[in-house]
Amino acid sequence: MQAEQPGFGHIYSLTDDKIIEAINDGKKDVGYFGENFMLPLITSTSNDSMFEYMDIFIDTPYRYVAIYSSNQYAKYDRRSTIKKVSSFINYDYLSLSAYLPSGSANLLATELTQEGEIIESYKNDNNEDRDIKSIYFSVDAIDFRELDILEIF
Repeated sequence: MQAEQPGFGHIYSLTDDKIIEAINDGKKDVGYFGENFMLPLITSTSNDSMFEYMDIFIDTPYRYVAIYSSNQYAKYDRRSTIKKVSSFINYDYLSLSAYLPSGSANLLATELTQEGEIIESYKNDNNEDRDIKSIYFSVDAIDFRELDILEIF
């Protein structure tokens, strides 16, 4: 896949037009959570019903901007600006977030592999309600031209 902005080797870099599009997507839906960024479940080897209601998202800068925009509009009736959202866009990492309504996301273990090699995360976060686990990877460790497999157990 090609980056949209010259100089970035990432599939998710944003032009100003894409930032505006993300802001508008967030404004249109005050409950925006980025359905377009949900990862498909390929297979499950677990009989644990906890996994039945789990959603996994790739947290791209576009998704962050749209969610921020949605929150700003819903809470403050305020439209986000390119200047404001550009201040928190980060192209140095890729994160994946697992959502579990049962409040047990902190129990999840994850492993990202690419061409048989494990890509180590540099940070794992669990939110206060324990229903979201976010896993962070350096973009330097990922070849965006290759398939990645995320295993959750």
